[in-house]
Amino acid sequence: MNKKNNYTIIEAPVDLNKELEETNRQILAYAEDINRIYHLEYERRRELELNNKKLSAIINNLADGLIVTDRDEIIQTVNPKICELFNLTEEHCKGKDFASLIKSEKLSESLKTVSKEKKPLYNIVTNINIPFERFFSISITPVTGKNKNINSIVILFHDITTENRVKQMKEEFISIVSHEIRTPASVIKGYVELLLSELPGGLNGQQKEFLSKILVDNKLLINRVTELLEISEIKTAHLEIFSEPVNAVQIIRAMVFFKKAECMSKGIEISYKFPSEKIEIYTDKNRLSKVIEHLISNAISFTHRGGKINISYEKSEDNHIFHITDTGIGIHKSEIPKIFDKFYQIEDPLCREIGGLGLGLSIVKYTLSVLKGNIYIESEPGKGSKFSISIPDLRGESVS
Repeated sequence: MNKKNNYTIIEAPVDLNKELEETNRQILAYAEDINRIYHLEYERRRELELNNKKLSAIINNLADGLIVTDRDEIIQTVNPKICELFNLTEEHCKGKDFASLIKSEKLSESLKTVSKEKKPLYNIVTNINIPFERFFSISITPVTGKNKNINSIVILFHDITTENRVKQMKEEFISIVSHEIRTPASVIKGYVELLLSELPGGLNGQQKEFLSKILVDNKLLINRVTELLEISEIKTAHLEIFSEPVNAVQIIRAMVFFKKAECMSKGIEISYKFPSEKIEIYTDKNRLSKVIEHLISNAISFTHRGGKINISYEKSEDNHIFHITDTGIGIHKSEIPKIFDKFYQIEDPLCREIGGLGLGLSIVKYTLSVLKGNIYIESEPGKGSKFSISIPDLRGESVS
């Protein structure tokens, strides 16, 4: 300790080696941290670059056309397939407004819907002339950020032109063949009925039995052909709907009367109950009658002897609702979504025994879609089914 000018100076021992060691240790730790951060960043960039290459490879080799736009529908990215489909180049596409490049009113409306609701739309089927007509199944998916605002929109084009043409050819073939079969079948029916009347001459018991069997199967054949023609007519857009005031009670009453004999032969009780003698609906009378006929026929087919069928009605705010309820075999929940598919038959021994083409409910669904109606099902195996159809008023409308 030294005193100088009244100040006391305390001399502390200094270990320079220890300080140098500590400094070196800290420098090495910082260097290690920097090195570790560098390697992490390098790996991250390498992984990002690898992912970008993978993504580019996937996009460039997609069998479907791809367009990515920004939130304002300005094209940012296209893949080679979209250029091939629309006979364009990548340079020609980038920076262009989507609507100016792909002219489709339906697609433009769908893009607006996606931008507004911020939800994807799938299986938008439309035709685009480029320059000849092509059919596409299109999916539109918005890409949103953390603030849920749309950053970009991904549009995928699946070319279904070939499938659509094959489908049209198949429908046309079914229609032509059905017409060709129905004419001779109807002639056969006429001659068999003439022979059974015994006007040309008497018949013995065995001859009558054989002719009766021929007549039954002939009628089944005509019914099947008629169903094929109906489904073909609907699917090829040849349906024309003419709206007129229709008394639904008269339609139901006539249909129940028409099916009464068939129900009696199976020991099935069929009934209907309405709140009044007149329920007026503005719709297509013939099409509504067909829908009701198919649903009643379906109920009769799948209801055992001694069962019951009931038709009832209720009015909602905007629709007329008819319920066709039976005590039949019922439908498993897993099969309900499939029963409207063409040619689908439920897995039940009775179904195989009845036979048929499995077209009745398909015809119902397609016809209701043209009538702007819907169908709903409640069913439980072994307890029966309830088919409910909802029909709006088509006042003053003509739909085709």
